[in-house]
Amino acid sequence: MSARGLDAATAAQAQGVDAGVLHVSTIKPFDKAGVLDFARRFERLIVAENHKTSGGLTSLVVEALYEAGMVKPLVKIGLEDSFFECGSQEYLEAKYGVDTPRFIRAIVDGK
Repeated sequence: MSARGLDAATAAQAQGVDAGVLHVSTIKPFDKAGVLDFARRFERLIVAENHKTSGGLTSLVVEALYEAGMVKPLVKIGLEDSFFECGSQEYLEAKYGVDTPRFIRAIVDGK
């Protein structure tokens, strides 16, 4: 996900949008201070993970922001809590919205 985020940030910067990528290598232990320091630099946040958005990195980021009293628009990129079909990695990434074009839309349009 970090590679897709970097590609999307580069594409967004070419469109005049300031973007940064914070690679979170582990959720246990979770670098709450690092995430909050990064979040303070941007108006909108995008949390991307290559699995379900509930109970993982997205949940930890939302909890950290809440506890810090930090309110920011946040876009979640990840898998919803449902059953998935099989297919190639490229097909599944596009189908479930975890591909680079989805990152670019999130950065540029906030959706």
